[in-house]
Amino acid sequence: MPRCVLVHGWGGVGNREYGKNHVDRLGPLVEARGWTVEQFDWDIGYFSWHPIYMWHLGARLAERAQPGDMAIGNSTGASIIYEALKRGAPFRRVIFTSPNLMVDPTFPVSGQLEKVSVWHAPSDKVVQSAARGASFLPGSPWGAMGAGGYVGSDPRVQNYDKENDYSLSAAAHADVFGDAVFSFWGPLIVEDVPNLK
Repeated sequence: MPRCVLVHGWGGVGNREYGKNHVDRLGPLVEARGWTVEQFDWDIGYFSWHPIYMWHLGARLAERAQPGDMAIGNSTGASIIYEALKRGAPFRRVIFTSPNLMVDPTFPVSGQLEKVSVWHAPSDKVVQSAARGASFLPGSPWGAMGAGGYVGSDPRVQNYDKENDYSLSAAAHADVFGDAVFSFWGPLIVEDVPNLK
């Protein structure tokens, strides 16, 4: 059975509850669509934001990925998934929520990648700050995609402005996982998970 790998953000470093209260909340919704769900937990210290660690984590994730898998990443989790794609991870689809990733990455054209979904909010201050910090880290995949969305030309990428395009606005970083709003946002996010049932 195909797997969906959930990758938490930097707030989950040393704090397993973070993942449980954020991207891991999508797990039951993904399972209801016929997928096996796995968490890619990472904790290699608070210097994990450095490009060398991002490359290492991307390589680890790529080694685990199997053809037909998909991945969902929140914040820095999106950067890790992107690094895995660059290293040949055969993901079918990826979903990024509040991605702490450059706004115009080049996604692999060969392989199985069918679609990249980007959930962003122009007011996301966390990714805006991360983008400024990344300017001091050559080779860093970090950026403000979580604020401005994807700005490249790859037709496989679909932007979703969670702040302005829905009846319930979500303007902050990773706010779609909050108890008061998850029943609205969770099902919308997993609409891009193919239904295998």
